[in-house]
Amino acid sequence: MARTRLIILLAVLHTGCAVRTQPAAPPGAAVSRIDEAEALEDFHDEIEEYVELRNTLESRLPSLPPQAAPGQVHAHAIALGELIISARHRAKQGDMFFVQIDSLIRARAQAVFARPEGAQYKATIQDEQSERNVAAHVNQRYPDDLPLSAVPASVLVSLPPLPPELQYRFLRRHLILIDIGARIIVDYLPDVVPR
Repeated sequence: MARTRLIILLAVLHTGCAVRTQPAAPPGAAVSRIDEAEALEDFHDEIEEYVELRNTLESRLPSLPPQAAPGQVHAHAIALGELIISARHRAKQGDMFFVQIDSLIRARAQAVFARPEGAQYKATIQDEQSERNVAAHVNQRYPDDLPLSAVPASVLVSLPPLPPELQYRFLRRHLILIDIGARIIVDYLPDVVPR
């Protein structure tokens, strides 16, 4: 009986020592997941705030009829864009793509472009670009005569999700956040697509 107790006691002590001597998890691993979650939450909050402003501004405009003519849709988009530009006249690059989300998106995009098929994604983006040299600016209307680039699905799924009012697109090597109904560049990240 005493021997059994002694064996159990030694086993407990040995287990306790083993637990204490296990290497601790790298502190950066847990912190980075927390930082990523916080960055995504803050980005989501910024997006929600923008969409709320945008929808409030759009409610001031006459509603489009169900079978609106292309001219009506275009006029509505122009009017909405003007309201957004006026309401966000102090907006600048990095307001939506703040430092933490900038780093997160770049890291995710780099991981996608580093895959074996990354060169193909890059080529697809470049093939869709116009010969025109259009610079990205916050509160700039995306030119009507310039087609919106497609974003490869593998790149798109690596990015934080967006509500239907906003989309990611590429303009040259820049990732832009565009209000799709107003064709206004809400923000952009320069040089996301590698050279």
